[in-house]
Amino acid sequence: MRTIVLTILSLTALITACDDGVEFVRDLGERPQLTLLDSDINEVNEINDRLKFPVTSIKDEIQVSYDFNVRSEGEVVALVFDIIGNGKIVIKEDTLSTNTVDYNGELTTITFVPTEIGTSSIDLTVISNLGLSSEGKNISLDVFNNEPPEASFLIIERGINSNLEYDLDASGSFDNDASFGGFISLYKWRIGEFEFSTTDAIVSWSFGAPGNYEIALIVEDSDGEESEEVVQVVSIN
Repeated sequence: MRTIVLTILSLTALITACDDGVEFVRDLGERPQLTLLDSDINEVNEINDRLKFPVTSIKDEIQVSYDFNVRSEGEVVALVFDIIGNGKIVIKEDTLSTNTVDYNGELTTITFVPTEIGTSSIDLTVISNLGLSSEGKNISLDVFNNEPPEASFLIIERGINSNLEYDLDASGSFDNDASFGGFISLYKWRIGEFEFSTTDAIVSWSFGAPGNYEIALIVEDSDGEESEEVVQVVSIN
């Protein structure tokens, strides 16, 4: 009877040890999870972004930040990044000199400071205390120069008091990078021999006498870059 009891105890210990081993292997196989957050706070596996590099800006003033989430049943101890391109990673206002930083639960944002025009690629992973790495997530950032504006205008007969009165409407002019904050800041007109500039998109003009007049327009954007000149000839009767 004693032998039977010992056998049962031995089998129980063996089964328990096996269960612990299975549990250890299961835990060891669980990789930490890393996800990026897009501008709408949706979790995504990659981000493709564009950033304007204004001609009047100073390097280090242009930067972009990205948020991320980390999930892990174990302890995540490090954030690893790899940059292809020209720029640097800043975390909590500190520029990193290596591609690995100690991780804690408060770290949810990285900032990238581009130093040159072009496309940069940033790969991110996190590592657990068991040495397991998450799947890499990628941020692709296209940094581009200011794009020049385009000028356009209409010549509209107003004729309230005279058939020599016209409106010059340049509201159809636009800045090619308006979605990145650019805008038309100045309208430069040339009417015959007379030149003037204004911040108004529409101006009223009274011609001195009937005849043919050449009207030209150049627009300037918020970064000080000018469009090509556009020219129209109007016949005033």
